[in-house]
Amino acid sequence: RAKLLRHKVGDNQADDEVLYTASHPKVNLTYHEVQGEFFIRESDARDKSTTIFQYDLKTKQKSFETKIEGEFQTILSKNYVFHISFDGANNGKLVNTDLVTKNSYTLISEQDFVMSRVMSIGSGLFVLAGHKDAEGKMYLFNNSLVLKEVKFPKVGSARFMWSGNQEANKVNFMFQSYDTPLQIYSYNTETDELTLEFSQAFPTSVEAIKTHYTAPNGQAAAITIVKSKATKLSPTTPMIIYGYGGFNHSLLPSFDVLQSMPWVEKGGAVAVVSLPGSLTYGKEWNDFAKFGGRVNSWDAFASAGKKLIELGYTSSEHLGMAGGSNGGLLVAGTLQRHPELFKAATPMVGVYDLLNYNLFTAGKYWEWEYGNPFIERFFYELVDISPYHKLQKMDYPAVMVMTAEFDDRVVPSHSFKYAARMQQMTTGDAPILLYNKEWGGHSNSSGSEKQKFSYVAAMYTFFAQHLGLNKKSE
Repeated sequence: RAKLLRHKVGDNQADDEVLYTASHPKVNLTYHEVQGEFFIRESDARDKSTTIFQYDLKTKQKSFETKIEGEFQTILSKNYVFHISFDGANNGKLVNTDLVTKNSYTLISEQDFVMSRVMSIGSGLFVLAGHKDAEGKMYLFNNSLVLKEVKFPKVGSARFMWSGNQEANKVNFMFQSYDTPLQIYSYNTETDELTLEFSQAFPTSVEAIKTHYTAPNGQAAAITIVKSKATKLSPTTPMIIYGYGGFNHSLLPSFDVLQSMPWVEKGGAVAVVSLPGSLTYGKEWNDFAKFGGRVNSWDAFASAGKKLIELGYTSSEHLGMAGGSNGGLLVAGTLQRHPELFKAATPMVGVYDLLNYNLFTAGKYWEWEYGNPFIERFFYELVDISPYHKLQKMDYPAVMVMTAEFDDRVVPSHSFKYAARMQQMTTGDAPILLYNKEWGGHSNSSGSEKQKFSYVAAMYTFFAQHLGLNKKSE
């Protein structure tokens, strides 16, 4: 079980004092100190609820214990919390729960954008962030609870930067988009004036083109294509589609997705796809790809690829797909159901054995997303879609399964046995490869600088060879 411990610098870690032990093996712990009081919150992987309580570090006694359904945000005082609830609200609503009385009431009702987080930025102001059609949105409110939109300089996403010594009526936020590197703006909360304080530079002129595909449930969902302005999209354009499709995670505009800019500079393109399993279009869009319905995300990914081909932006001979973690599962599942659509694929640090995933490392915390395979209902849903178990004899496109030997999030054995099984089952001539990053973890950015660069370079070299980038740039 997870534990909260107190460590004194210089002491042996084995002598750390245990302050609190989680109530269940499938519970994560975090803590907050607010106005001199100590709070612990338990996030339950079984139903994604949060239990929060005040905790006396001396007596080790709980008080004001409250269970919250919905996306927990932050403790804003000793007495109450703000949180986003999707109960009866597809796009979410901002709810206040009193930790003393346990009463909850809606502060801000459902809006035309999906709510994602709330935070205090001082001076009695709060930020409510969210997104609409895969574009970031941000609003300010105070005690009047009237939302005032922060107008971004262009389509993108932003995050406020708060500090204790900031000027009154002035806050800073970081901004980026698919075609704009990191910028920092100061924002006057009274006049709405934006002042650019810092801007990164990038030598290649990049542009983002947004289009839509139709998902299996009829939803028009976003695809954003990132390319050099000098590149004219055509059926010979080497194109990598990238997605995630799970865990409520919505892909919003950011610069250099998967460190892709060298690929873009040389004439390739990257298409970022909004998929079921995220909250991009609300809770129903998320639920559409939960548990055994995960195939809806995989089919949507394929639909996005078909749309790009239909538009003449690429072709199957030049189309690849990539994704990491749950995105690795996405690539593997899509590959199994639509192998003819792609020339190459790199499933990275993915979950491929859905019948045993919760026996290893962090897997037990994902049951609210995938389902517990040791429960009959979920077993029959998962056995029918588990990529490792569904591999069959066929001509697979070129595949490079990528993992890292010290990945403590998704145990590398998923990748090892998936790659080995695919090598056994393929009937074609395309290579089935395994790339194992030494001394690296779950993130692309883990490991030494050399290892990080080698990992990303290997992926793009693989795609360059199989999608025709070298021919394109000659």
